[in-house]
Amino acid sequence: MTTLETKSGMSVLRKRLVIAACVLLALVVLALLPPLVNVNRFQRRIASSISRSVGRPVHLDSVSMTLLPLPGFTLENFVVSEDPQFGSEPVMRADEVKATLRVSSLWRGKLEFSTISLTAPSVNLVRNAAGRWNLETILLQASQIDAAPTQQKRAGSTPRFPYIEATDARVNVKLGDEKTPFSLTGAEFALWLPDPQEWRLRLKAKPARTDTDASDTGELRVEATLRRAAKMSDVPIQAEAVWRRTPLGEASKVLVGYDAGWRGDAAAEVKVDGTLGDASVTATLHMTDVRRSDFVPTRLMEIDAHCEARATGVLRELRGLRCSIPVDAAALTGTEAGGQIEGVNAGTLALTGDLPSLFDWKSADLQASLAGVAPGYALDWLRLFSQRIPQSLSATGEMHGTFSYGPGTAGLWAGSATCDCALSLPVTTRGAVLSKTTTERLPIHADATIGSDGTGGRSLQIVASVSHALHPDKTVADLPGGDAEASINGEGLRVHYPATTSTEFLEALERRLPPLMDGLPEGSGEWVSYRPWGGTQIWSKPVAAPVHKRGHRG
Repeated sequence: MTTLETKSGMSVLRKRLVIAACVLLALVVLALLPPLVNVNRFQRRIASSISRSVGRPVHLDSVSMTLLPLPGFTLENFVVSEDPQFGSEPVMRADEVKATLRVSSLWRGKLEFSTISLTAPSVNLVRNAAGRWNLETILLQASQIDAAPTQQKRAGSTPRFPYIEATDARVNVKLGDEKTPFSLTGAEFALWLPDPQEWRLRLKAKPARTDTDASDTGELRVEATLRRAAKMSDVPIQAEAVWRRTPLGEASKVLVGYDAGWRGDAAAEVKVDGTLGDASVTATLHMTDVRRSDFVPTRLMEIDAHCEARATGVLRELRGLRCSIPVDAAALTGTEAGGQIEGVNAGTLALTGDLPSLFDWKSADLQASLAGVAPGYALDWLRLFSQRIPQSLSATGEMHGTFSYGPGTAGLWAGSATCDCALSLPVTTRGAVLSKTTTERLPIHADATIGSDGTGGRSLQIVASVSHALHPDKTVADLPGGDAEASINGEGLRVHYPATTSTEFLEALERRLPPLMDGLPEGSGEWVSYRPWGGTQIWSKPVAAPVHKRGHRG
C-alpha cells in the first residue's frame, strides 16, 4: 500500500470519528440540557396563552422540557377552571399534557405548538338551569381568536392552531352541580383547524352508565365541522354521529338504567346540517334480530325508523318532528311445521310533533298513528313473548289508530285504534277413511283505547267482539261469536269474559292464543283472568258491585 493511500484511508477514518463525536456530543447535550434550562419562566406564559384561547383560568403544577424525540414541554396537573355559572368543578383535568414545539417559532421570539396531547383527561360537559352548555362560551371565545391553519408549513402573522388530541379520555355529563350516570369512556378526541374559518372535530368513545354493569355498549363516533360566527346561534355546523355494534340488552342499560330483556343488535345515526340556532336533523335507527331474552323464536323481528326535524335554540328544541317506521307481516299457510309465506302486507307507524326541550320530555306535544298496519305484524311481535302461538296461525285485515301525548293529555299517552281482522287457523279432522283440513276463521272487531288505570298511570283497554256470520268459502268455517275485554298496564294483563261467552269461543281462543287460557277452570259463566308480568295466570269470578238500598222516607 502506498503512502498516499494510507493517508487517504486515515483521512476518511478521521472524518467518521469527528462525525460520531459530534453526534455523541449532541446527544449528551440534549440529555443534559433540559435540567439545566429554567423552564419555569414559560409556565405562566403557557398557562396565559391557553387561558386566553378557552376563556377560562388555567393552572399548571409544573413544566418540564423535553428535546427527544421532538422538542417540547410536559405539563403536570393541567387544570382548566369552570365558569361559576356552570359550577365549581373544573371543565378539564389531566395529570399530564405533552406540548410539542414548532422550533421555527422560537427564532421569531414566539411560542407555537404543533401538537398538544392529553393523556387520560377528565372532561365535564355541563348544562345549567338556563339550558346553556359550558362548551358554548368556550367555542365562542375560541372563534374570536385569529389563527392560521394547523397544517400551514410557513409561519405567518397569526400563530398556527395546534393539533389537539386526547387518548383514554372520560367525558362526564352534568346537569348543574349534579353529575348524571351518563358518560363516555376510553374516548379518543382530535381538534384541528384545516382552514382559518373552520374547525374539525373527531371523537370515538364508548357510552357508559355508572349505575349499571353495562359493558359491551358498542362504539360512538362523531365527526363535526364548525365555522366562525359573531354569535353562537349563527355558527355553521355539519355533524354526524354514529352509534353502532350495540347489543340491545346493553343499550337498554345505558338508556333506561336496566336490562329491558330485549336481545338483538342496534345501530343509530344522526346528521345535523345548518347553524347551531337552526339546523336540519335526520336520524335513522336500525334494529336487527330483535327478540326477547327468554327464547329464540322462529322469526326474528327488524325495525327501520327514519326521523326528520328542525333543531332550534342552539340544538335545544326539535320542531316539526316526523318519524316513520315501515312495517310488514308475512301471512303463513300450510301446517304448523311447514307453513309457507303467502304474501306480505305493508303499513306505516308514524310519529309527529314538537319537543320544546330535549331534556324535558313532559314538554313534548306528539301524535302517533297507525295506517294500514297488518294485524299479522302485531302477531309476529306477540310470538316474541310466547313459543306456544301456532306458526300456522295467520291474521288478515288492517289496523288504524291515533294516539297523542302532550299538554292536553296531562303528560300521558291517550288515543284509540281499531282492527277489523280475522285469525285463521288450519284444522285437520280425521274421518274413518280420509283426513280433511279446513281453515277455522275467527273474525274479530277490536277497539283499543289508552286511558287512565286509576292509579295515575296509563293502561291499554282492548274490547274485542266476534261476529257470527258464516264465511262463503266452504273450506272456511266461522266460529260462534263471543266477547272479551282486556286491560294491559305496567303490572300485567287482565281479561274479562262475560257470561254470554260461548265455550266454542274460548276453545277457539285457546287454539290460537294458548297462554290466554292457561289454568281455565271448568264450567261456564263469567270469568276474569289476571296474569302479572312474569307470573302465573289466576282465574276468578268478578266481584259484584254492592247494591245500595234507598231508605224509606218517614
